[in-house]
Amino acid sequence: MKLVSCHIINFGTLSNIDYNFNEKFNEFYKANGEGKSTLCEFILAMFYGLDSPSRTKFTTRAHFAPYNKGTYGGSLKFTDNGKEYVVSRVFNPNSGAKDTYTLQIDGVTNNTIKKLGEEIFGVDKESFMKSIFIKNADITLGSTDSINTKLNNLAIGLDEISFSKAIEKLEDKVKLYAENSKKKSNYYKESASKIEKLNGEISQIEEEYKKIPSLIEKVNQLDKVIADKEIKKSDAFKREDRNNKIGVLNALEAKYITMPSKNELIELSAKLEEKSRLENLDLKGNNETIDKDINDYERLGTILKDLQTSNNPKYLIWVSCSIVLFIIGVVLIFLSLILGLVITGVSLISLIISLVVLKKDKDKKNNLIMATENEFRPVEMRVKDYFSKYNITSNFVNAHQNLKLNRNPININDNLESINSYINNFKSKHNITNLNIDEIKLDSVKYEYLTKEIESFKGLKEEDIDVDTTKDIEERSKLNLEINKIQEDYNSLEDKEIALKEEKEHLAKIKENHKLYDLTIKFLNTANNNINNKYIKPIQDEFSKYAKLIEESICKDIKMTENLEIMYEHEGSYHSFEHLSEGEKTICSFCFRLALLNKMYNNKIPFLILDDPFTSLDENHLTKVKDLISKINEQVLYFTCHSSRKLK
Repeated sequence: MKLVSCHIINFGTLSNIDYNFNEKFNEFYKANGEGKSTLCEFILAMFYGLDSPSRTKFTTRAHFAPYNKGTYGGSLKFTDNGKEYVVSRVFNPNSGAKDTYTLQIDGVTNNTIKKLGEEIFGVDKESFMKSIFIKNADITLGSTDSINTKLNNLAIGLDEISFSKAIEKLEDKVKLYAENSKKKSNYYKESASKIEKLNGEISQIEEEYKKIPSLIEKVNQLDKVIADKEIKKSDAFKREDRNNKIGVLNALEAKYITMPSKNELIELSAKLEEKSRLENLDLKGNNETIDKDINDYERLGTILKDLQTSNNPKYLIWVSCSIVLFIIGVVLIFLSLILGLVITGVSLISLIISLVVLKKDKDKKNNLIMATENEFRPVEMRVKDYFSKYNITSNFVNAHQNLKLNRNPININDNLESINSYINNFKSKHNITNLNIDEIKLDSVKYEYLTKEIESFKGLKEEDIDVDTTKDIEERSKLNLEINKIQEDYNSLEDKEIALKEEKEHLAKIKENHKLYDLTIKFLNTANNNINNKYIKPIQDEFSKYAKLIEESICKDIKMTENLEIMYEHEGSYHSFEHLSEGEKTICSFCFRLALLNKMYNNKIPFLILDDPFTSLDENHLTKVKDLISKINEQVLYFTCHSSRKLK
């Protein structure tokens, strides 16, 4: 694979610029800020696109967005396996979804390849940065999961396998199924706990069920005790009820010498009503007033009736004659125009005048009716109020005449005296001080009821026995609840036994799964080790080959572990790569990259991008690296900002 050229429309500080790439070594010597790293990032963006916008952090998309807000992107041409590719991208500063992407293969548009970098290189963006794209700022050792997957796939021919992820997931599963897991809760412990709980519940239900016969016997005994007490309680209630009623009856007999009969009470009520009526009669004092009101009522009523029914015929005749004359005039117009117009005009004027006069007469009559009504209504109200006490609602004039003829103060006083005499005799006879007819009627009803009730208690036995069943009923209720609870639990026994059986089978399955996961992890580890021995070891050997070219500059025994970690020997023991100096780490990292790339791409490295990775090297180390790069056959893009680090 070779990069051929690129055209940058706008990207960071670069604008409207073209680059052509040599098939071997390409050195870009520029000062800081003149676009070296920007060109590197542009090439990366053409293969992998840009990250999504973010409100919380400063992204690459935001960093390389042009200040002039013009079209943001460009195109890159490269060859691979005899085909020419041209990828074009235009980026949106605020939304990755609005980016545009076009891919041409040998001049034919093919946008089916959405993830170009992963399709061409077989690794994700992170792995690309850890392999082909070498920057000084983040040059590191080790590999990504994507790199390991690619290396392993070389062995087994699959596209998406990660031993580390698979083993990690399986180990998480083992923790869920293991009996001795350090997790507080897992499938095994949960199942074992359920089994223990079900066993305990079944044993408790069976033990409790044995108590039912003795509990039923206690309930039967309490039923008998309660039944006996209920019989005795009935008599006790009757005796108490009888004694209470006798007490009330005695109180009534003490209140009255003799209790009034129903007939006496009916007669007393009639006397009291007659007395009230006679006392309310108007024997004097308001005669002259009512006489005047009756006269005014009769006079004003007659006037009002006449006004409401009478009409003035002369105005109606005038209107009618005017209308007839108008009709005649209209007819004469066809016979004699002048005579017809004169008669029509005169009749029309007469009609207008008659209507005006008629309206004035009607308004005058309505005003007179209203004035008469205003004078009549208060008189009518006083008359109605006066006669309401006699239950008279109409024919007030005749009623007034009858009252004047029949009213006799002497006879009324005699009747009142007779009624008062009857009332006093009634009070004396029955020992009543304050006469209250409603109270007497109520007492009479009570007396009659109590007399009959007391008569019904004849033959009641006199006994004084404790008949309280409250505690017995409460005890029986508790026993019944306990029996029902035990029975309900026993009814669920079969379900619990089935659940116990199922849970034991579930636990057996958990143990079986634990064994399977354990074996699977062992097999995967074995497979991974075999793959490491076959494919990781060549990387170690390749690393050693490159490291030997420059190991004199390191002056340390360097080795690579099976996890692609670099260690160095010091005083008989190996230490982490991180303890090396920056220059030594740079050299080791570069050798690692070359070894990794050769194995990843089967000794056909696509190309190398070196973004000033050798800033920490002195002149001697840089010479070693320069000799090493000169022996590399692949295309190299080398960027530096200092003349001392130029390699050509």
